[in-house]
Amino acid sequence: MRVLVVDDDVSIVVALQMLLEKDGHTVLVYTNPMNAVREESDFDAVFSDFNMPSIDGVMLLERLKETHPGARRFLMTAYDNHEAVLRAAKSGLVEQVFTKPWRISDIRAALTPR
Repeated sequence: MRVLVVDDDVSIVVALQMLLEKDGHTVLVYTNPMNAVREESDFDAVFSDFNMPSIDGVMLLERLKETHPGARRFLMTAYDNHEAVLRAAKSGLVEQVFTKPWRISDIRAALTPR
């Protein structure tokens, strides 16, 4: 599976990249959400942080839904009760919200085939 990871925290990006690659996934990583918006290659899933500079994770996932409608979308946040996060979860924009610190087993489980 090809997975896009977007988080302005380099340590989060590196940790997820290592975990996902160990599980056999191909991982594309960005620490700048505006660069991730321009990603043209195909990917099957995207994990995005919520709180990032320039645009938040909800806006990023909305844009990526337009360009990559088949990709599964996951949001990572320390602000799980934030209005925008709740709205994204209820609207179906995101498949699942992961509250930081997330558990590795939850990330792995999210990527199992539907």
